[in-house]
Amino acid sequence: MSGRSSNERDWLDESLLTDAQRARRQRKAEKRRARAEAKVTPPTDPTCVECGSMPERVKGDAIYPHRADLHMKSFWRCQCGAYVGCHPFTRVPLGRPAGPATRAARNAAHASFDALWRRKMERDGCGQQEAREAGYAWLAQQLGYEPGKCHIAWMTAEEAARVVEVCASLRRVAA
Repeated sequence: MSGRSSNERDWLDESLLTDAQRARRQRKAEKRRARAEAKVTPPTDPTCVECGSMPERVKGDAIYPHRADLHMKSFWRCQCGAYVGCHPFTRVPLGRPAGPATRAARNAAHASFDALWRRKMERDGCGQQEAREAGYAWLAQQLGYEPGKCHIAWMTAEEAARVVEVCASLRRVAA
């Protein structure tokens, strides 16, 4: 088989599969496509949700002077005091800068939302990534967002409060 092209090998492999194996391959391919479509893409500019201005990049000691473990981490901080951390070893923001009220609303949204996708993991026996991606796809639909454009770390306090409402309504229906 080493002399055959990869397309020819794929065709030969496919022809040897049973119907059940073909169906399983098809389901896996559909899941991969769905995950790719729902892939979260970080915002290109970390504009502040509080004042709309562009923040500056700072080190953690500027925000958490009392936390030596955060001194070398990167953050984006706005002139209004809102801030957000960065993905490890990058300048890519984890979300959009937020003040205390918005951070509290996002924390409440995560508490409600994370409980749902964790329950799905236990119920369906799927992995964390699959359950979380399915959860965000559902949440995007509920909020009227495009798939891949829905992430709690990018939300305003009002949007995060809506997440809590939507998750609570699902729990009431399920009960």
